Amino acid sequence: MLFKRRLVCVVLCALSFSCTDNTLASLVDLEEDNAFEATLKEVKQVCFPLKGAPLPTKKDFQVIEEKFGTLHPQLRRVLEELSHLSSRFYDLLSASRSQAWPVSEFEKTNYKFLEKSSLKTYHVFCCNNGDYFCVNKETGAVGYWQHEEEEFSTNENNCWSSLGDWLRRTFLVNQI
Repeated sequence: MLFKRRLVCVVLCALSFSCTDNTLASLVDLEEDNAFEATLKEVKQVCFPLKGAPLPTKKDFQVIEEKFGTLHPQLRRVLEELSHLSSRFYDLLSASRSQAWPVSEFEKTNYKFLEKSSLKTYHVFCCNNGDYFCVNKETGAVGYWQHEEEEFSTNENNCWSSLGDWLRRTFLVNQI
């Protein structure tokens, strides 16, 4: 709620000063970046680490991006900083590899998703009983892919504007 109020204030302030579209877009982007940073910090404070789950290395990301294409910047940050954490109900997919696990959870799950859906514009970052939370590579929007229907949910409660939005409205909500 605070994020929305601040965003409205930024927009109204920008309009009152006759900002150009580029300036207004920059202000909105800055506000969204600040909200995302605050969300990352909050997740680190309230979620608990999974035992033995290391964070991915640069080499892990090189392998992933060779196989699945460039990651959306928010997804990369989440995997880099949070993929070893869990909330009460959700575990983020680990992108790390090791000698014991030469293929990461992220890779295995995204291979399965591509076999089922052939939607190459999405990356899976979290699973829920065979369903997938996916981020769009270009827009950063998050959707909920249902395995029984083999399609994305059209329920407005299963659509998020960004990964930061999903973290706030879904991942963190279950911690409180």
